[in-house]
Amino acid sequence: MLSVIFDMDGVIFDTEVLCRRAWHACSGKYGVKDVDSLLASCIGGNRERMLEVLKHVMGEDFPALDFLEDARREIRRLWDEEGIPVKKGAKEILDWLKQRNAIVGLASSTDYNTVVSQLGNAGFLDYFQAVVGGDQITRSKPDPEIYQTVCRKLGICPEDAYAVEDSYNGVRSASSAGMQTIMVPDLLPPTEEMEKLAYRILPDLCCVKELFVEST
Repeated sequence: MLSVIFDMDGVIFDTEVLCRRAWHACSGKYGVKDVDSLLASCIGGNRERMLEVLKHVMGEDFPALDFLEDARREIRRLWDEEGIPVKKGAKEILDWLKQRNAIVGLASSTDYNTVVSQLGNAGFLDYFQAVVGGDQITRSKPDPEIYQTVCRKLGICPEDAYAVEDSYNGVRSASSAGMQTIMVPDLLPPTEEMEKLAYRILPDLCCVKELFVEST
């Protein structure tokens, strides 16, 4: 049976673009210069992972928690004013998987309550048989723990399932878990490392669906 585990931000929802805008909006207040490079190191990680990266790059005295909280408020403002855009092909591939009784899970570094709220508001929650958020695990992506946890909840072996990811940390996490990892790049372009780790690199979820159609 076809088994697929999705990341959420940057894969199901186009939230990483909003996150980038929020980080840029807050950067001046905190003296952050190379925002895009800093964000690239954080994408795919949970809050604790982001705090570690910020402290490592900006120094132990950097008010990382305050920065993340300001960015969170700015992201929330953007969500409230503009809504959360859905990525191209997301509903189509979820509908297709549901029609074929596929096993479908979600592994997101975002906290569980936010994940459930966003999926519910978009009408997507019922597509997933298991959902794990970043606050429900001990070790964030790129550690494989979150994918191992979702696979355990679904009763599947990681080696028998696909993972759909957009970030470097996400690809590293899923690949380390032993999954067939499909990278659908969002803010971060594929690198030589990603080409080695990923089973396939595809431009959007429509192409991922085509791959599944061909393989079933």
